[in-house]
Parts: sequence; structure tokens; C-alpha cells
Amino acid sequence: MATRYLAELGKKEKLLNQQIDALRKNITVEGDVLVSQKEKLATRLRQMYMRGPEHQWVFVLGGEDMSEKLRRYKFMRMVAERDAQLIHAVNERKQGLELEQAGLTEALADVAATRSTQEAEAAKLQKNKRTRVSMLNEIRKDETQNKKAISKLEKSQEQLKNLIGELERKRKDPTGLPPGGFAKLKGRLDKPVAGKIIGKFGKSRHATYGTVTFNNGVDIQAVVGAPIRAVAAGRVEFVDWIDGYGNCIIITHGGGYYTLYAHASDIFVRPDQNVLGNEVIAEVGDTGSLRGYACHFEIRKSKQALNPMEWFAR
Repeated sequence: MATRYLAELGKKEKLLNQQIDALRKNITVEGDVLVSQKEKLATRLRQMYMRGPEHQWVFVLGGEDMSEKLRRYKFMRMVAERDAQLIHAVNERKQGLELEQAGLTEALADVAATRSTQEAEAAKLQKNKRTRVSMLNEIRKDETQNKKAISKLEKSQEQLKNLIGELERKRKDPTGLPPGGFAKLKGRLDKPVAGKIIGKFGKSRHATYGTVTFNNGVDIQAVVGAPIRAVAAGRVEFVDWIDGYGNCIIITHGGGYYTLYAHASDIFVRPDQNVLGNEVIAEVGDTGSLRGYACHFEIRKSKQALNPMEWFAR
């Protein structure tokens, strides 16, 4: 969640910077127009000052007859109206420019506040990451903690096995799946997330304590927030927390085949939702993980765990 919030803050800052650039360009254009209008007004005022206030009446009354005097009066009135319009335009543009500058100041303040929030969230995220890494290291070093973690994981695996057994008992295959079923995809699946496999299927022995655990799937190391994708089309059967697995998604692909995706941070699907192959269903996190940021992935045929490495494309 924190990573997504940081990304949203980054987008907001980018948008504000674009708005600031537009405001600066507009202020430059408006400023140039205002300077031009002020120069015209200054020239006009100088002319009026040099001629004096009586000039207008001399000009009007200097007409040879009443008709000429009337035409001159109308002309002077038109000039006076244009002078008034020019003064109004200068004042209006000046006020508009002041509003634009105030908007720019406000936008700059928003950017500064956004950047400050970004930096605080990034520092918080980094601190939490260091804390989690420290805790994981302590668990790996401490034999008692290690055995407790293994015991908890074994209970969680049994819980998951029972859960899939219950799903299988109530199984109703999704419709609209590709012909041939999930079984024909063996050796052709893409990994659910791009990354290095740091936990293989099967038994593994702890280098220090000699404790043996069985991994029912594979663990794929990835950057936090990386997209997790459904490996094939199916229907979401389960979305919830499982101890040892964290945020977990189970998808049925028909014929008793299920795939499981664990340790997710954000999840974008819900139970009974149909998904397509390669559709993004979640993001990588470290919920319930002892390996840091990773996606734990399993393939099941009913309750039996299958080796995902035999299903991935070479």
C-alpha cells in the first residue's frame, strides 16, 4: 500500500509540475501583453497631457458648421471611449496576471507539500523494510524461532490442504475455458511474476539447524509492487489471509486443477470472479513471508501439490 501511495504522490507531483509550467507560460504571455498595453496607454496619456484639457473643445468648436462640429464631437467621444476601454483592459489584465501568479504560488506550495509527504513515506517504507529484514535475520539465526516458524508453516500447509479439499468437494468447473483443459498447459506456463526462484519445490534442509521442510510450490523473489499474473484462465475461488502465506489467492482452472498465489500486498480480484490468463490479479508483497518480498506459487491437482517447475515454459 505504501509503495502504491508513493507512486500516486509521484503522479500528483508530475501533474502539478505540468500545471506550473503552463501557468508560467501563460504568465509570460500575459505579462508581455500587459507591457504592450501599458506602453500604448502611456503614449496616449502623454499626448493628452501635452495638448492640455482644452484641446478637445478647441478641436470640436473649430468645425466650420454645426454638422462638422457634431462629427468632431462624435469622433472625440469615440476616442474617449477607446481610452476608457484601454484603461479597463490594462486593469483587467493586471488583475488576471495577479490571480495567475497567486495560482502559481499555490501550486508551488502544493508541490513542496507533496514532495515532503513523499520523502516522509519513502523514509517510513525504508524503515519498515529494515525492521522486517532484521526480524527475518533474527528468525533465521535463532534455532527456537526457526523451529516455531517451521511448525507454524506446517500447520498452515495442512490448513491449506483442507481448504482445497473443501473447494474440490464443492467443485463446479468454470465455463468458457480453452479446449483441452489446464493439463495441456504443462510445460507452457509463464511464471506468475518476473524474478529469481529462491525456493524450489520439495524438501529442503536448513544449513545450520538441519531442520527439514517441504515446499509445496516455488518462491519467486521480486521487487515490491511487481504485478502478479494469473498463469491461466479460471475462476477465483478464495481471497483471504492464511497464516504463513499472508494475503492469498486461489484460482480454479477446471478438472480439479488449482493455482495459488501468496504473500501479495494489494489484491485486485474477488471470489467468483473470472480471470484471463496473464491478467494482473495482485502485487508482490511480503505478507506472511520469511523470504522477504516474493510470490509463493503452487499448482494443485485436487489436494496433491505438483512441481511448478515442470509446468513452466523452458
